[in-house]
Amino acid sequence: MAEYRILIVDDRRDTRRRLRLQLETLGPGFQVAEVSSGEEALLVLSRQSFHLLIANQRLAGLSGLELLPKARQRQSALQAILVLTAADRKLEEKIAPAEWVRLVYKPDQAGQLAGAVSQLLNLEGAGAEPRPEASLAERLGSLRRELDALMVTLLDDRGQIIAQAGNGKQASSLAVLIPALMATYSAAEKVSLALGADPPENVLFFSGAEYDLTLAHVGRLAALLIVSAPAVRAEIGAKLISVLRPAINDLLQILADMGLLPPQMPEQLGEQSAPEEQVEAEANLGELETALQQAGEQELDAADVDQFWDSLVEGDTGKKPPGTGELSYEQAQQIGLTPEEET
Repeated sequence: MAEYRILIVDDRRDTRRRLRLQLETLGPGFQVAEVSSGEEALLVLSRQSFHLLIANQRLAGLSGLELLPKARQRQSALQAILVLTAADRKLEEKIAPAEWVRLVYKPDQAGQLAGAVSQLLNLEGAGAEPRPEASLAERLGSLRRELDALMVTLLDDRGQIIAQAGNGKQASSLAVLIPALMATYSAAEKVSLALGADPPENVLFFSGAEYDLTLAHVGRLAALLIVSAPAVRAEIGAKLISVLRPAINDLLQILADMGLLPPQMPEQLGEQSAPEEQVEAEANLGELETALQQAGEQELDAADVDQFWDSLVEGDTGKKPPGTGELSYEQAQQIGLTPEEET
């Protein structure tokens, strides 16, 4: 498969991560670079060649629309995708005549993005090898058919769409529920980890008047959202677990094969105990403070003070930083660690 170099421009790290993930599902032949501003993109474009630029319209500083012609001046064969919101549709008339530009709209850009990339890079006509993205889409599609669902969506752990099967008519009304669903996803994960289940295998079902929702963990980095009609509620309930478990295992394997499962950081539940060395150091400081307070209440003998410091040093043998030696009474006196002597 031919290799394509793609530059993503967005000032949000999570958005760049999501776009990269969506692009990498299209195949192993994509080399993706990321920058956070239009100005930085122009600098990169003056040094490296790219086949495709994907830019968010709403950037701090140079906007996506302002960036496109400047980028095209630097690389005349560059293709571009501009990511917009519904409020930016008035910009269509300014961009429509440009054959080298495609528009995709948030929040449902996952499916649009694949089509735009395919058109601009002519993937269908380039003799491309079968793409891993097809396996992901096919598995979601087969799960949708098995459950007779309206829509099946794979989300990342931030609630952004990775891939989707179905007509998506419910997507706009579901958008307002995604934050609450992902908060539930996160809370259920914490409960599972506390119970010793890692990765979590939760399946959450929500019944509604117009449609039902099923939310399932796909490992700790993704979630499966299934939209179904209330009319098939009993049927789905009867076979949900038996159908979902193989599907989730398949999806995990597909994502792993595509390299889309980064190392997982263990969840920290509850307070951690302080490291042993830190506890011991705090104990030594407490002893020192007590000794100095007692010293201020009585007359000091130089031999006793030297013996005190010697005992501290001997008790800490092998734990001092490199280059640290014993501290004599005279050295302690010079840096103000001893009580002032009465004259």
